[in-house]
Amino acid sequence: MVSMLFALIMTAVLAFSRELGKVSTRFILSTAMLTLTSALFMAIAVITFAVRGKDRDWMPRWQQNWYGWSFSVAVSSCILQVVSGSILLFEGTNMKLVKNYMEKMYIQRKRLFPPAPR
Repeated sequence: MVSMLFALIMTAVLAFSRELGKVSTRFILSTAMLTLTSALFMAIAVITFAVRGKDRDWMPRWQQNWYGWSFSVAVSSCILQVVSGSILLFEGTNMKLVKNYMEKMYIQRKRLFPPAPR
């Protein structure tokens, strides 16, 4: 729950930043890692409840326990969190690769075309 809260805060900061071009790749990658960590913990909780939800020893009054709409919302939010974390991870990696490529091209261009002598 705490990792989900931190991921939500970092995603909100990322979404509402005024200058999206100046957001660092480290920030995007850390948001992606927090989101994927939160999705992992949520998946563990959902799978545990799905497997042991009808167990007599684990859940009191197991005859009256039904998978309702809240369980469906938890499963769908887990899936959407994995998707959003993967998209953030892809975008952060892509930004990092583009930044490295642009720096290499700038260095190459500087070597190929030195400034004109005065």
